[in-house]
Amino acid sequence: MGAENHLAQETSPYLLQHANNPVAWYPWGQEALDLAKKQNKPILLSIGYSACHWCHVMAHESFEDIETANIMNELFINIKVDREERPDIDKVYQHMHQVLTQQGGGWPLTVFLHPKDQMPFFSGTYFPKEKHHGKPCFKEILNIISHYFIHKPNEIAEQNKNLQRVINSLEKQNEGFAHKIKKSPLLMAKQNWINEFDKINGGFRGAPKFVMPATLSAILYIVTSCKQEDTDKQIYNHILYSLNKICLSGLVDHIDGGFFRYCVDDKWQIPHFEKMLYDNAQMIGLLGQAFAMSKNELFKETIRDCIQWTMLDMQSFEGGFYSSLDADSEGEEGKFYTWYTDDLRSFLDDKEYDLLAQIFEINDLPNFENKWHLIQKKSYLELSTEDRIVFANIKQKLKIERAVRIRPHLDHKLLCSWNALMFKGLSIAGAVLNDAKFSHLATRIFNFIKVYLFFENQLWVSYNKGQRKQSGFLDDYAFLLDACWYYLQINYNNNDLHFAKWLCDTLIEKFWDNENGFYFTSEHHEALIYRPKNWSDDVLPNGAATAALALSRFGVLLNEQKYIEVGTRALQLTQPSLDIHAQYYPTLLNIQAEFLQGLSTVIIYGKSKLVEKARLLLLKHYQLNRFIFAIASSQVVPECFKQYVSEDELSIYFCHAKVCQPPLKSLQALENYLKNS
Repeated sequence: MGAENHLAQETSPYLLQHANNPVAWYPWGQEALDLAKKQNKPILLSIGYSACHWCHVMAHESFEDIETANIMNELFINIKVDREERPDIDKVYQHMHQVLTQQGGGWPLTVFLHPKDQMPFFSGTYFPKEKHHGKPCFKEILNIISHYFIHKPNEIAEQNKNLQRVINSLEKQNEGFAHKIKKSPLLMAKQNWINEFDKINGGFRGAPKFVMPATLSAILYIVTSCKQEDTDKQIYNHILYSLNKICLSGLVDHIDGGFFRYCVDDKWQIPHFEKMLYDNAQMIGLLGQAFAMSKNELFKETIRDCIQWTMLDMQSFEGGFYSSLDADSEGEEGKFYTWYTDDLRSFLDDKEYDLLAQIFEINDLPNFENKWHLIQKKSYLELSTEDRIVFANIKQKLKIERAVRIRPHLDHKLLCSWNALMFKGLSIAGAVLNDAKFSHLATRIFNFIKVYLFFENQLWVSYNKGQRKQSGFLDDYAFLLDACWYYLQINYNNNDLHFAKWLCDTLIEKFWDNENGFYFTSEHHEALIYRPKNWSDDVLPNGAATAALALSRFGVLLNEQKYIEVGTRALQLTQPSLDIHAQYYPTLLNIQAEFLQGLSTVIIYGKSKLVEKARLLLLKHYQLNRFIFAIASSQVVPECFKQYVSEDELSIYFCHAKVCQPPLKSLQALENYLKNS
């Protein structure tokens, strides 16, 4: 077959970026795996994603280089994987990379696999084209690995045996016991978070600096669920302080809206310029909850700008949202977003430029490669009425100037799990901002998922160009179920509740491991070297913990004991991990807080106009840990809600765990209750 590249028929934008490489790339599949066995060549597995800056660098340096490609084609079977399309492969080999190197992973991930069983025997991330800081170049690495594979087979076999022992031990650890659920992990986590907070710049200490919205959202929920002790107030105030800093930081695109992936420094100044849907989806929800608690108008404005950007730049005609925008354009990182001083002066008059310089602290020394990345030092809300008008004109001029630039590459995959996160974020924003447009967007994205990503009685990972790819993983089902919990609070209907119940049952059927936790893959997925199972959060909420949390909540709402037992079992299994590093499991700690405190729900039943007024009144007294379900008497009520049905015009039930207070029967009674509670 020579050096034929096999990626041209793929739908992944990342794989298509490599379809013209001189490397004989294969997508992951039986053809490539069988060829490696037949030719007894090691597999060079390269995992990345389309918005990844260092993936582009390695591609330009090595994969587009004829000399490097010839070595790869001669010595290896080369496989490209989009980590967003195949998160199962990415999870397995990222973990194996950490085991082999005792270092953190990342992208691009470069792993060399034995052709017999796909066990990794050497791993790294980005390898430079030339020697760098004493490290060998990629071509040298290729020759060394090939020589090692040919001449040291016994050493590789022994290493792989040791690696298999590690895998066996990981699987054995997952055979958990029922440990007693304690309060101490919550207390330990709070103290550890306080110790790790960056009290000057906000967020957590160190660089690079990620927001970690899943963690902040979970922490915010935990400290508002518990009694307002000094520790809880300290943590609560730090999160609000952090979000205020972040909304004015270089992490935000202050012209078009939206959040970049992370900042490379510890002061939130200069970002890595890719924009990922999952970051923005989570930030919309987190800032919505923070606004409802604090009434900080900056949070509201940032949410609106972020949603406006996603609607203009990220929304597909089907109603879903695309995956990401690249960090690079025209071969330069951040070129689309940054400004030369002379360019700014060329289209702004003196008054406008002076105000821009004041708001963004533009001085003598540009902050990013002789250009300015605009970092807002003063909130729009702090400006005078006159300056607000001028600033609006400035932003419009900046938008116009930017619009004629060559845009960063758009990854137009529509991913189920990330769209589910956006569905949740929009549901929260629609509720707490009382904005019908955001609620409508939530409905539209839900309909998109049900039409395009739910087929043959299962969810699918991605949709692109009319094709569905890959049956859904744990995150797809868990994130969607979690989002349904929030959506049903802005738009309750029986069909969607029934769909949520199907998700509950399917999660248990496909992914629950006989009371030993959740696998990321189902039994029907391709068998890799092991089935990953994990409980810790990272930039995404953990799928297993999210599933357990959502199941336990729906268990209370629907009075389904088997769902509640999953959440309880998750806590019993993970207590030893929580005892050691509780702060790394914030979503699990949400379950723990609800287990210890009890789930708080409000069920409103009655005439639709009164029901809606009661819901809005409750939102004015918003509590993060109080969930509101508004059911109009005109709807058919499912059996699990029959106890709330009344002939009265309005009935409002405040419930804690499974115990409800006598219903309030009027809006005035509700108002009095909220004032006194």
